[in-house]
Amino acid sequence: MAIIERGALTVSWDRVIPGREGRALASFAKALQFNETLEKQGRIDGTRVFFSVTGKARGQMVTVGRLEELQTLLTDDEFGARLREGQLVVENLEVTLWAGGAPDTISGAMTVLTQELQEHGLL
Repeated sequence: MAIIERGALTVSWDRVIPGREGRALASFAKALQFNETLEKQGRIDGTRVFFSVTGKARGQMVTVGRLEELQTLLTDDEFGARLREGQLVVENLEVTLWAGGAPDTISGAMTVLTQELQEHGLL
């Protein structure tokens, strides 16, 4: 059993490549539909989308769920197709897998980390 069982898979990007705005909207709609299907299948808990309101133009889609399932998505053919399509229409597409969630879900991992630091004389 993993110490942290929940997580998030983020896909972030900078601005849309000029001249590809229409294709970017279509690609974004496909990605949202894909995640909606995953949620209906019970493979993920849900999706949130954020756009920067300060700093440089950026967007981010956050998919939350079981860490093991999110890891599986990284090698899913449809997920890969959505990423490849996204790379054609936005700049600096980046995928990051995160472990964690609500504070009470990471207490086990923090306990293990604290013990390891103590064993090495770092705490």
